[in-house]
Amino acid sequence: MLIFLDTEFTSLEWAPELLSVGLVTEDPERSLYLERNDFLIENCSQFVVDEVLSLFGRNSHAATNYDGLGRRISRWFKSLGKPIILVCDSRLDIDLVMALLWDYPLHRVDGYVLIDNFVEVPVFANAETTYLAARGLTKHHALHDALALKAGFHALPENIRDAILLCQFVRIGRR
Repeated sequence: MLIFLDTEFTSLEWAPELLSVGLVTEDPERSLYLERNDFLIENCSQFVVDEVLSLFGRNSHAATNYDGLGRRISRWFKSLGKPIILVCDSRLDIDLVMALLWDYPLHRVDGYVLIDNFVEVPVFANAETTYLAARGLTKHHALHDALALKAGFHALPENIRDAILLCQFVRIGRR
């Protein structure tokens, strides 16, 4: 099962800290969006304050502390009941989520596929932009970006998607 992943974090300029996570399955009814409520705003870049944090607080069920992020993501993975491959457009997304889940069972997360080399392909980029615009969604919101990532990926021809999954797959070692 493919799970499309996006995160938002404090800054690219210094040690990034996870702020929010968006996870979307192939089935649009299954998604998880969580926001951290125990971060220090002074660790955030001005861009993050203006563009990311302004989108926080719209879903009261999303707010949790750092440990709660790990617990809730681990439980959600378990509820899916199938082998999981994470798909994302940034290695930092994987690094932040794997650090978060270090103390929690990965529940059949087999690995990840990094598709950063494909997001600038016109058909991919256009599908992301069109998806967001058609639904009135905003960039720099982890769930919206994960949904757009999924749309971009599925806009690629099937043989290209299959090749990406085959060639870009990285297995996550079991702890």
